[in-house]
Order: sequence, then structure tokens, then C-alpha cells
Amino acid sequence: MIPSQIGETAGSRKPKGAKWKSLDLVGVGVLTGINLSAYFSLCRLRTLIVSFILLIFAVTSGSTDGWKSPVVLILLIISIIMIAGFFYWETLLPADRAAIPPRTWFYNNFSVLFATALLPSFWWSGVMFIYF
Repeated sequence: MIPSQIGETAGSRKPKGAKWKSLDLVGVGVLTGINLSAYFSLCRLRTLIVSFILLIFAVTSGSTDGWKSPVVLILLIISIIMIAGFFYWETLLPADRAAIPPRTWFYNNFSVLFATALLPSFWWSGVMFIYF
């Protein structure tokens, strides 16, 4: 009653080599910063997430440790390099293999959607700035 392979038809099977050829190994390495031989199937967005976490940690600890602290400066520099490296590498890939295709930024009304998504953050920042 339940098929063994849900969502897969007889004509859609790819050889195992085709899966490895479509994997972006350099992007995975740039984004994750880990040993590629052990973690081939990790998502390329992991490094982008890690870089944003480092950026947030550097900015928030800058007020307590001081902006001239080596920890803050190193984390800030590493996170900015990782973010720039991610977006540069994504421009080099074909659109069908990129995690964030470059054409995404040029969709109609994308800037309106992006600004709308940031409104809660701006509101929260304003409330925190005014009342605390």
C-alpha cells in the first residue's frame, strides 16, 4: 500500500556519480570551513550562518570588551571575510547550483519584500533605543 520510494519515478533516477558532480565542494569548504572529505553533504549556508553569528557576537561583545579588543576585531574581520567570500562564490556558480542565485536580488519588488522583512527588527531596535 505504501510505495518504497515516495516521490521518485522510474525515469528520475540519476547515477551516483551525477550527484557528486553536482555538489559544490569549494562552496561547501568556503562556507563551512571544515574538512571536506568528512562532510560532503553539508549545506553551503552553514558558513553564512556561522559568519552572521560571529558578526553578532563581535558587535555585542564590543561594548563590554572594548572595540580594540583582539577578540572583537578578529571575529569581526573573519565574519566579514566569510560573508563576502560566500556571496562572491555564489556569483561564480551556475544559477541552478547556487544556494542564493544572483538573479534573486533583481526580482521585481524584492527590495520591498526585503525592507518589509526588516521592519520588525527596526521596530525592536527603536523600542530598545528609546526605552532602555
